[in-house]
Amino acid sequence: MKECYRLMHPCRKFLATPLCISVMCGQVIAVLGAVSLAYYAYYYFDNFHYHVTRGYAHLGYPEAQHVVGQKLLYGACCTYNVINLHIVVNYT
Repeated sequence: MKECYRLMHPCRKFLATPLCISVMCGQVIAVLGAVSLAYYAYYYFDNFHYHVTRGYAHLGYPEAQHVVGQKLLYGACCTYNVINLHIVVNYT
């Protein structure tokens, strides 16, 4: 890792080069992305599973297409407007 640093001042031995700073920023961003993905997968498992399965369905896996079809058929990943639903129910 010493090749990433160059001499700066006798009081301060080393100064990070711009390449090392960008690599460290990239590593910090990667760790934050992994932590946020783990948080999303833990607390929003149904939504995460739906999006992963939908990705595999777009790739052409028939089992994933079946699971996505069943979820959409039963409305598992659909949002409803409750106010309009009550209006429709009351008028029929």
